[in-house]
Amino acid sequence: MFDNLRFHPGELLGDREFAEQLSGGSDIYVYEAFAAYNSAASLRIIPEIIPTYTGIQFDREVEELNKIAKSTDTPSLLIISGAKEEKKKYVDNLMDKFDDILIGGKFATGLTPDGLDINEETIALFSRKIMSAKSVVINGPLGKFEDGLHTAGTKAVFAAAVASPARIIIGGGDTLAAIPALGFSYSDFDFVSTGGGAMLEFLATDTHPLLEIIKNQPYARP
Repeated sequence: MFDNLRFHPGELLGDREFAEQLSGGSDIYVYEAFAAYNSAASLRIIPEIIPTYTGIQFDREVEELNKIAKSTDTPSLLIISGAKEEKKKYVDNLMDKFDDILIGGKFATGLTPDGLDINEETIALFSRKIMSAKSVVINGPLGKFEDGLHTAGTKAVFAAAVASPARIIIGGGDTLAAIPALGFSYSDFDFVSTGGGAMLEFLATDTHPLLEIIKNQPYARP
């Protein structure tokens, strides 16, 4: 057993010498961290040192998200929810990518009195939009489902997605946890992304930081 790399200061500082130590003796780097990319040495620097290839899951993420980003089927719907403030920054960048964007969770306007779930009127709106859409991306649970009390919004949205003829892409760590917790299966949806913020960033920019690094690699890959 080894310590998590994040415990090493060289990892968090993106230290090139540390990255060279990690990659020493290696011929290639197969990269699967679609959702976990950051500027750490193992994720940002190693791909600049040795030939790097995306893995099977990474490639599938890109393929499926590209289908949504480039789809001409309308109407398209994005549901962004959850408690992370950083998600709000994606809304403006995604306005021209989707016909409708609905906001739930902490940022919704139609909440229950305690503010921990969307209310019945909002549930009805979300469900109608899902049923009339041709493609739907769901990012984040709609309420604090993990307490076992505020599950109505997330369950209703999941149920509408399962019943909808639309192509359904669903992602985000909390979202993935909510699927089995609320009695659903990952196979109920067309594609389950490992990414939350990474999924939104890809949809907004049409790329991933790792792909840009690979594109500019200074060496000839075999």
